[in-house]
Amino acid sequence: MRFLISIFVILTGINIHAQITLDSCIYLARQNFPQYGQIKLLNEALDKQLWNISTNWLPTLNGTAQASYQSNVIDINILPPGFPTITPPPRDQYKFYFDASQLIFDGGTIRHQKNIVRSTTHVEEVKIEGEFFKLKEKIILTYFGILLINEQLSILNLTKNEISNSLKKAQIAYDAKTISAYQLNSILAEDIKFSQRQSELESQLTILIQTLQKICGRSIQSKDEFILPMELPSNVTNNRPELKLIQLQRALLKYQNKVFVSNSIPKVSGFAQVGYSNPALNFLKNEFQTYYVAGVRLNWNISSLYQRNSGNKITKLNLGITQLQEEALNYQLNIAQTQYEVDISKFRQLIRTDQDLILLQTKIREASLLQYDNGIKDWSDYLKDLHAEEQAKMNEVVHRISFIQATYLTSNLFGN
Repeated sequence: MRFLISIFVILTGINIHAQITLDSCIYLARQNFPQYGQIKLLNEALDKQLWNISTNWLPTLNGTAQASYQSNVIDINILPPGFPTITPPPRDQYKFYFDASQLIFDGGTIRHQKNIVRSTTHVEEVKIEGEFFKLKEKIILTYFGILLINEQLSILNLTKNEISNSLKKAQIAYDAKTISAYQLNSILAEDIKFSQRQSELESQLTILIQTLQKICGRSIQSKDEFILPMELPSNVTNNRPELKLIQLQRALLKYQNKVFVSNSIPKVSGFAQVGYSNPALNFLKNEFQTYYVAGVRLNWNISSLYQRNSGNKITKLNLGITQLQEEALNYQLNIAQTQYEVDISKFRQLIRTDQDLILLQTKIREASLLQYDNGIKDWSDYLKDLHAEEQAKMNEVVHRISFIQATYLTSNLFGN
């Protein structure tokens, strides 16, 4: 429900503080990704290509008109006595005929050609998924960067409030001439430094939000509430686009090899010819006649056997290349996964002690403040304790957010 509300608010641009989630940002980025528009065109082109290949099953029809003059024709002038004289055919001859042919058996060539076209289209689609996969990692890093800066700003605000309170007390004490201008200016300088740190973080936050806004293609405000995602489980399956691409390339190679094989198989087709010519089938009869011829034809391109053998060798070599590519990919993934697992284990251990450290630093800071107010400690000593508490809180935020970010980067590493 929270995801749907976030999508609705971002899409409609309602001027309220929306709850933004990482899932909603990934969803919007996918919708806004320009390359996805190519998938529709690829599928439309695929339908056209499949139709063109399927037309090979349709009967072919050719019409021919021919007029010719021959320098010589057959002349039968050696006949037994009593036989009628056979008039030789004319030297000017005319033909008008239609040839029809219907493929009956193709050895699976058409089916394999369709599979090649489908696999080629899927390869292009997976390449587009690979491009979005790279963008998805940027979304994760940007989103968690926003979460981290928001938490850091909250901590800075608490520390700055402490300094502002100290500044008010110091101003009163200075007006009462109980502290020197040096002490007042030291607190004032520290207040300015904190304001500068806030400005730097706010500037970084603006850049990250603008980046996320451009990726998602929707308005996102700095005052929107960015929800910290839950920790992802460590068990993941490998759905990397590169792995899918390798698998598709293997399938494509096998289909291409099957085309080599099918080309070496004899093809069977039916044929027919209907014509009107002079002479016709009876070439000794000098007049225009209609005729027809029909039958079954077997074609066998024997020389294609050479290509079949070389095609098998090429396919084996290319399949070996894809195997090495898969091994190299798994090798790189294992290295990256090991690093993420080390980070996750490290952050998990640090998180266990962060709260205890914050509690101790807070007690130290409160005692230091009491001593400062009573004149036992000077400002610089109190400031060190204040910074120590702030640093403990900062570390806890970094550890907590980096831990969850590492689980998402691990999941994304395998394309999930």
